[in-house]
Amino acid sequence: MDLQFIDVELSESRLYRTTGNFSKFNGVDVLDLLYLNTLIAYVLTKDDAQRGYALSYLTKTTQYGNYALFRTHATDLYLLAYQVAHPKNNAIDLANQLLTSTFLDGVHFDYRDHWKFLREVINNESVASGRATSFFYRLEQQLKISKPRYKQMRRLVLDWANLKYIQRQMVIATLAHELRMKGVGSELLDSLNTMLKYREYTVAPDTQQPGLGSKLAGAAAGAVVGRTIGSKVATALGKDEDKYKKVGTGIGAIAGYWASGRKKVK
Repeated sequence: MDLQFIDVELSESRLYRTTGNFSKFNGVDVLDLLYLNTLIAYVLTKDDAQRGYALSYLTKTTQYGNYALFRTHATDLYLLAYQVAHPKNNAIDLANQLLTSTFLDGVHFDYRDHWKFLREVINNESVASGRATSFFYRLEQQLKISKPRYKQMRRLVLDWANLKYIQRQMVIATLAHELRMKGVGSELLDSLNTMLKYREYTVAPDTQQPGLGSKLAGAAAGAVVGRTIGSKVATALGKDEDKYKKVGTGIGAIAGYWASGRKKVK
């Protein structure tokens, strides 16, 4: 039985359906869309109201494994990753197919790490900032992302918890604009449009980061403890108490500052 009708015509990916089976996209479009969709899905997990949908979307994206096969009922993000991971596949037709496939064949996309990162977001709901930063930086290099505005969006998204309302509005508006330009009909566009109507943003609890005030308070408390310990150590060793107090104060302040930014393990 020929299943081409099922695989092509009934694919659940909205982006795939509404763009004539990707036939309007060239290689650069596919790379840009893969990057944008990954970044958008990630920032949606940072918003309290959108996090549930975002985690569900990422679960659906990763449930078939690391983009090994063309899948019906796949998400936009899955199919974009599949296309870049397997540029010479026979399931998806692109603009200027031969040239585009050759171009994508020269892209070194670490699709296994991409899938792994999405799974980490699903399982942890809050990936360590260092991991997210290094992942998106490497993804930019792999997908040959050179547009300054994309890089600016990445930096702001990674600092989402510390952004002001107007900055978050700017990020969402820019991401929505880029997605409309390249991928009208994308599954993630509805969530972005909803966020543009917010009067305020509520950061998901697991992604909130301590502000400067709480860190400074932690530094002050650490300094007091460090000063006390320094005094006791000096007395025990028969050393200059003032010197040890100063050293203890400095070390305690630094430790308190960074400790105030750690999340408690539940």
